[in-house]
Amino acid sequence: MSMFDNMTPGEAVAAAQDDMPEYMRITGLKGLAAERIPLYTTRTRAGNLRKPEQPWNAHGHLDRFKEIERVAWANDTDPGTAEVFYADGTTDLLRSGDLLCVERPIVRD
Repeated sequence: MSMFDNMTPGEAVAAAQDDMPEYMRITGLKGLAAERIPLYTTRTRAGNLRKPEQPWNAHGHLDRFKEIERVAWANDTDPGTAEVFYADGTTDLLRSGDLLCVERPIVRD
């Protein structure tokens, strides 16, 4: 079983840092730009993605999720844009107002 965390570009960059505590780190976990999940989120009039009211709906699209290798601020693009690098060599750009959906396993002691 897992739960889903939806992060802004800034939150994703911070959560991918090596000095982040392991329970907060997203590198090695699976994720996907939230806009790639059908009927998952809606946008505000200003164009920002809203955090989903039913994040568990992402579970039906886990086959699209990819392992996150790193997240960094993107160069040569709009300010506030982060780039997500996946282990398979692909990337996603998260512009200001976008979200990264990350699958977090539920760990039981």
